[in-house]
Order: sequence, then structure tokens, then C-alpha cells
Amino acid sequence: MKEDLEIKELLSDYQPELTDSADFMASLNEKLDVVEDVKVYHERQIHKYRRVLFIALVAGAVVGGLLAAFILLAPATFGEFYLLLDSSFFVFLMTYRTWFLLAAAILITAACTVPVLRTRSASN
Repeated sequence: MKEDLEIKELLSDYQPELTDSADFMASLNEKLDVVEDVKVYHERQIHKYRRVLFIALVAGAVVGGLLAAFILLAPATFGEFYLLLDSSFFVFLMTYRTWFLLAAAILITAACTVPVLRTRSASN
């Protein structure tokens, strides 16, 4: 109850100035023009962002595909190193190194492109 009285006292001193409706409309139109400018700028930024995301997605897919093709087509490039260990795990690892490298390339490509796709679908 006491708070209501304090609010009433506070508002009783407020005497807003009534302006001409033409001034109000001019001010409102100026503010609406600014809002439209912001909307246009925002749409341009979204369009630019989507273009960059698409370029990054295509580049990631191309680089990942080239890396996978390189790993599959040129396994001798990595040499015949066996880490000089007599462990069956390392022998297994070196025997199937091409497939492990291919799997790593696919995982890295997927890890880089999935966030781009999620970001793109979230912005729609």
C-alpha cells in the first residue's frame, strides 16, 4: 500500500508535453527509416555469412576428398617404417595404416563440415 502511494506521488509530478501530431509522425518516420536500414544491413550480413559458409563447406569437402584420394592412391609415399618395435599392435597399425589415415581424414573432414551445416540450418 505504501509503495502504491509512493508511485502515485512520483507520477503526479510528471506532466508530459503533448507535441503536434505532424512532429510525432516525422519523428516516427525517421525512426522507422533507421529500422529499415538496420534490417537491410542485417539481411546483407546474413547473405554474406551464408556465402562464406558455403565456400568453406565446398573447400572442406574438396580438400577432404583430395586427401582421401591421395592416401588411397599413394600409400608408398608414407614409407615402410615400423617404429622398430616388435609389438603386434604396431605391426597391425602399420599394416592397415592406409585405412587408418583414410578414416582420420574422413573424421577430420566431417568434424569440420558438420558445425558449418548446423550453423547454416540454425540461421534459417
